Amino acid sequence: MKLCLPGTHYAGIIGAKLTLLAFFLCTHVKTIAQCPPNIDFDNGTFSGWTLYTGDVAFSGTDNIITLNQTPVPVSGRHQMLSASPGDGLDEYGDFPKNCPNGSAHSIKLGNDQTGNEAEGASYQFAIPPNANEFGLVYYTAIVIQDPGHQTYQQPRLEVEILNVTDNEIIHCSSFDFIVTGGAACQVRLIRI
Repeated sequence: MKLCLPGTHYAGIIGAKLTLLAFFLCTHVKTIAQCPPNIDFDNGTFSGWTLYTGDVAFSGTDNIITLNQTPVPVSGRHQMLSASPGDGLDEYGDFPKNCPNGSAHSIKLGNDQTGNEAEGASYQFAIPPNANEFGLVYYTAIVIQDPGHQTYQQPRLEVEILNVTDNEIIHCSSFDFIVTGGAACQVRLIRI
C-alpha cells in the first residue's frame, strides 16, 4: 500500500521484460471513492488499459527493454483469463491460472517462447482529491525459466508505479524480479 497525494495522477506500468514469462494479474483497489472503471478487468476486456509489446536487448551489462503500444491485445502475448469456467492449472507451477482472490478476470502477459520478447500493460488513473490515503493491491503469479545467463541477460518482471504529474517513478511501490539460482523454472506468488 502506498500513501499518495490527493489529485495526483498515477500510471502503473507492469512490464514483463523477459524471454519466458507467464504473468497473471488480479487487481483490487481499496479506497473511500469508487474504483476506476475496469482496473480489475471486471468487464472481461482490456478496456481502459494500454498494452505493449517489445523486445529486450543488451548494451554492455545493461538490460534494455523497448516497449511499443499496441492498439489491440496481441494473440499469445496478452490474454484475458476468466474465472468461469476457469482456465485450469499452470502447466509449470501447478497453481490456478485464475487469481484465487475471487476476481472474475485476470490477465496473462507473455508466453513460453524464446526470442527476447517483452510485454506490458498500464492503467492511468487519478487519485480522488478528497482521499487522504489510496491503496492499490495487486496479485501476481510469475513463472520464469532460468536459462543460466548473466544477471543482466536473465528473464525478469519489472513493475513501475509512475506519478505522471511529476513524471517520477514511486520507488517504494515499484520492484524488479530477476530470476536467479540455476533452477530450470522458478515460480513465485506475490501479493503487493
